[in-house]
Amino acid sequence: MNLLSLCGCFENNIGSFFKDEQSTTEYDKDAFFFHGCEYQTAGNFEEAILCYKSCIDIDKNHANAIFNMANCYLKKGDLKDAICWFKRVTELNPAHHRANFNLGHLYYFEEQNLSTALYYFKAASKLNENDVDTLISIGLIQRDLGNFAESVCALQKAIDIEPSSEMANYNLGNIYHDFKMSEQAIKYFKQTTSINPCNADAFFNLGISYQRKKELTEALTCYLRAQKIDPSLQQADEAIRCLNEYMMQKNSLAA
Repeated sequence: MNLLSLCGCFENNIGSFFKDEQSTTEYDKDAFFFHGCEYQTAGNFEEAILCYKSCIDIDKNHANAIFNMANCYLKKGDLKDAICWFKRVTELNPAHHRANFNLGHLYYFEEQNLSTALYYFKAASKLNENDVDTLISIGLIQRDLGNFAESVCALQKAIDIEPSSEMANYNLGNIYHDFKMSEQAIKYFKQTTSINPCNADAFFNLGISYQRKKELTEALTCYLRAQKIDPSLQQADEAIRCLNEYMMQKNSLAA
């Protein structure tokens, strides 16, 4: 065997070594991810995070591992870490609908940062225009920002997509209720109670809307229904007492 053939043999062995090493690394990455998913499904978020971190150490752009790890942090209540890793997902894949939605949710409900929450919810909505939860969230933020028309538009679109959405109907009713637009409020509160006959808050607000229109019998019926559904709803008790007193006084004056 000459020197050239020895060199060729050596080079082939080196190439085989690196190929095997790369295959092992890929196997380890997949194994860490797989075990992370198992731990996450079992609710063992600490172990899941350790596995996902090991996977990311091998492949720093493993979007699925990063997304799952962010969800683990969210489940643990570590919101700052959850936000950090969800952002990393959107950096790797701006078209990741759920990461954008989760960031919107965190910034709205946990951070109370309306402008940033709206940014991420709008990004999520562009990725999935028919996602009702995203549209409802946009409607709520626009309401909080004082943007009445935009709020109504988002919630109405959610209802157009899913007419049986209790939350979309209830929140649209609330917006009309807040602006003392009783006729429209009644429409959506009635739709809400039709979808869920056990929604005490919808019956109570429906009662207020009827009372504003001087339809007192209907208002009392709604208050009584709210009280029956939720006996702890003190507002209903007070509304019933006050309305009964008013109606008795009115009847006595008319007599």
